[in-house]
Amino acid sequence: MYWNGPLFLRLPEEQWPMSQFSPLTLDQLPEHSSKVITTLTINVKSPPFEVFNRFSSLNKMQRVLSFVFRFLDRLRRLPICSGPVTFMERDTMLSVVIRQTQLYYFSELFKILETRSTVTPPSMAQLAPHVDNKGVIRVG
Repeated sequence: MYWNGPLFLRLPEEQWPMSQFSPLTLDQLPEHSSKVITTLTINVKSPPFEVFNRFSSLNKMQRVLSFVFRFLDRLRRLPICSGPVTFMERDTMLSVVIRQTQLYYFSELFKILETRSTVTPPSMAQLAPHVDNKGVIRVG
């Protein structure tokens, strides 16, 4: 053990042994070596049927999605209801699923209905499509 350090430290500095140390440049340090980082981002628009395929019935899907939305409300510290899923929650979930499906398949029609009141394709204009207060496309 070194209690006083190596013996050469007691000698004058001129008598110390020559050091073999040579400092490294920043390029030689692994922490500072330049690395090329490449990222690839792909936005895949997945169809909403993935949600449908996970459930055996529409009622089950509405109940599960209602509980998911309750959980999200709890995370946002909003007042939530407890107990069984209410009719209003199930109806809201049905509207959400329908809206997401329509946004996927009829995105151009949504854009047309938001910007103009009339629909240009004559075949669609005969149906008189409009967006209701829940954001769902309705005809008639």
